[in-house]
Amino acid sequence: MKKILFIIVLALAYCATANAQDHIVTRSGEEINGKVLEVSSDFIRYKRADNPNGPVYVLDIDSIRSIQYENGTF
Repeated sequence: MKKILFIIVLALAYCATANAQDHIVTRSGEEINGKVLEVSSDFIRYKRADNPNGPVYVLDIDSIRSIQYENGTF
């Protein structure tokens, strides 16, 4: 019983962290999950979800179709 409860708790924790990220869609159709750090009139700066301690990436604002933030806003 403890093992089943432990697995359920781990699954719920994973779902919560998987959803707690921003979702960027580019005009070419690429979907990027990560954390948007800065949005300016010319570019956005973000970190990828699969490498949160890695480099900061920059995308030209004209190449972005949409950004959905972790709180659900666009």
